[in-house]
Amino acid sequence: MSWISFWGCFLLMITCNASGPGETRVRCYLCSTKDNEMACLYPESYNASLIQCDQSALDKTREIAKRIDASYDKIFEVDTHAMARHIELDCLKVVTKVGNKKFTFRGCQLAEQANLDICYKLKTKDTEFLKKEHCSRCNTDRCNSASDNKNEIILFGTMIASLLFIRI
Repeated sequence: MSWISFWGCFLLMITCNASGPGETRVRCYLCSTKDNEMACLYPESYNASLIQCDQSALDKTREIAKRIDASYDKIFEVDTHAMARHIELDCLKVVTKVGNKKFTFRGCQLAEQANLDICYKLKTKDTEFLKKEHCSRCNTDRCNSASDNKNEIILFGTMIASLLFIRI
């Protein structure tokens, strides 16, 4: 009986994290610590904006990045031909340092492709004054939040609790 429970929980974890090409666009937090520091540092707690990734969300992410540093305007420019090819969109979280001030921003970006990687582009543009400290992309709803892997931890805890309950 316990193995059935284990595999049931395991399949539940996989199902909850699955995302395929036929599903709707990912929903991501859109914010900047330059505009609202606490809401962007802790988007779940402060109900930061949650948007569905599309061309408009890409444009808004670019605007947020540009307000942090003007040089980000070109880096975050999105080729609309790429959108026409139905490239997947990811949530994005970037932590960057401008001078002595650290900024975090969250938004949407094209998913990584062979010749397209926003985190790599940011790294290559680092200077003494402007430095990327963190960049990550993910492709599940709300995955660019402050707490990493929150859903996986909850599911894993539930699975362990189920196993312990069955053994008792």
